[in-house]
Amino acid sequence: MGAWGGGGAFPDEKTLLVNHRLVGKPDEGSLPIRVEPFGAHSGKGEDFPIWHERLLRDGWILKQWGAWSARSLDGVETDIAGERTKVWAKIDPPIIYRRVLDHATIEKRIHGLHETNGPWYALEHDVYDARGNTILSLGRADWADFDRKGDLLFAKTGRIYRVTRNKKGWGDPRELFDLRDRRFTQRTSPPWAKQWGSKRPAK
Repeated sequence: MGAWGGGGAFPDEKTLLVNHRLVGKPDEGSLPIRVEPFGAHSGKGEDFPIWHERLLRDGWILKQWGAWSARSLDGVETDIAGERTKVWAKIDPPIIYRRVLDHATIEKRIHGLHETNGPWYALEHDVYDARGNTILSLGRADWADFDRKGDLLFAKTGRIYRVTRNKKGWGDPRELFDLRDRRFTQRTSPPWAKQWGSKRPAK
């Protein structure tokens, strides 16, 4: 059914939900699983519904659906964190998700899709305390979330940062990894990775 959709999810160990517009019954071959479409709108968007459902699964809450206000192959101007840019599809007002813990909230705002010379999603993030005061404005961050300790992790401009929390409040962002020099390298899958249920051999 073309290039729309993509990806999938395992709701349990026996089922694979595929984000494609399946026609007829899929052939599972020798795999010991059942293959089904990812809901009623499976494969009818680029990353939706699968990205939305994964955000909900991981603890995010949808606060605002936003509105797809304009689309153009030549690009539509929009403002993201005070920066003018062009996107294929403008979302105004933006789609808003929130990740809420007792001590803080991350707000993710999606302003557009397929940015010219930029990422696929035109995103910005802010972090608020329990009273709604801004702790940290991340601006054009590609990703942000809390770890198991409640610290903040976020990715921005090819680097990953951590902001730790202590009794006095939040510290300054500390760089963990700089991935800007990494480039994609095509590799052939090893034989063990092509067998269902196999494990990586011990070194």
